[in-house]
Amino acid sequence: MFKGHEGKYIHAELHINENCILYMADVFGQKTIQGSHILLGPDLDSEEEITRIYNELSKDGEVQMELQDTFWGAKHAIVKDRNGVSWELNFAK
Repeated sequence: MFKGHEGKYIHAELHINENCILYMADVFGQKTIQGSHILLGPDLDSEEEITRIYNELSKDGEVQMELQDTFWGAKHAIVKDRNGVSWELNFAK
């Protein structure tokens, strides 16, 4: 399909829940640096959900901002997972 990229993933979907699907697409020919090539920022549905996801990501990852209440009325955290992907988690109260 794309000469030189045979057998590689070009598009992908990550189904978080029935209301949230993340779509990804490869960018050919551009060099990426691990950790700066993507930032995922899901808006989550509950305190339980953000706490569960935060705990799972931070187990083998690096917490960049602790899960906390914010001045904009949300629970918020930033975690880099074990694969170097940064997650900016948010639950609007």
